[in-house]
Amino acid sequence: MLRRIADVLRGMSRRHDLVARLGGDEFAIWLDDAAGEAGCAKAQSICAALERMRDFSASAEQPLGGSIGVAVYAPDKGEDVDALVKRADVAMYRAKRAGKNDWRLAPPILAETGPETDRG
Repeated sequence: MLRRIADVLRGMSRRHDLVARLGGDEFAIWLDDAAGEAGCAKAQSICAALERMRDFSASAEQPLGGSIGVAVYAPDKGEDVDALVKRADVAMYRAKRAGKNDWRLAPPILAETGPETDRG
């Protein structure tokens, strides 16, 4: 199943994007030269693809699903890759608490506007 999900993620990515398995059942996609709107649109597309795979689960009580955290890279704020992944991870756990096949956008670094932005 992990291979199938990896195939789906690669198939939904551009040639110059990077799809990587972080470990266990966690994946990351680096959308090169993409704004936050592109990341949100990609998250929505991935959720739809995972929804179509829900019956691949071995248990009807626990359908296949995913939770996605989107973080926009902020190199001008001194952010490194570890900090970027951590922000995406926090957003992913917020999505996970909301239910299967959901996503959240991490707030920007040192955001003045307040809490995380939810999907629209």
